[in-house]
Amino acid sequence: MAEQHQAQEQHEQTAEELHELKRIRREKLAELQAAGNDPFQQVRFERDHYTSDIHEHFDELEGKTVRLAGRMMSKRIMGKASFSDMRDRYGRLQLYIKRDNVGEDVYKGLQEVRYRRYHRYRGRGIPYPEG
Repeated sequence: MAEQHQAQEQHEQTAEELHELKRIRREKLAELQAAGNDPFQQVRFERDHYTSDIHEHFDELEGKTVRLAGRMMSKRIMGKASFSDMRDRYGRLQLYIKRDNVGEDVYKGLQEVRYRRYHRYRGRGIPYPEG
C-alpha cells in the first residue's frame, strides 16, 4: 500500500514538473514570436554553398560572402567573439562570430540559440592563422 502511495506522489510530481516545463517553453516561444523570430514560420533560405565547398575552395571564397545552412552542434561564447560548430550533409565547419561584425542584437540572440537545431548562416570566409 505504501508503495502505491509513493508511486502516486511521484507521478503527481512528474505531472507538475511537466506542466511547469510546458509553461516555460510557451513563455520562451511567446518571447521569440514577439521579437519577430517565430520558429514555426516557414522561411525560404537560398544556400549557395555546402561545408565541403568551403573546405575545397577556401582560397577562392576567402573574403566573399557565402550562405550556408546546417545544424549547430556546439557553441562557445567568449565575450566579444564566439565559435560555433556547424554541420551539414557534407561535413563540419567552425564558424567565428564577432560581435562587432554582426551587431549587438544578433550577437545577443546567439546566446539563446539551441543546439542541434537547423540554422542559417551568412558571412565571409576568414583564414584561420597557422600555428
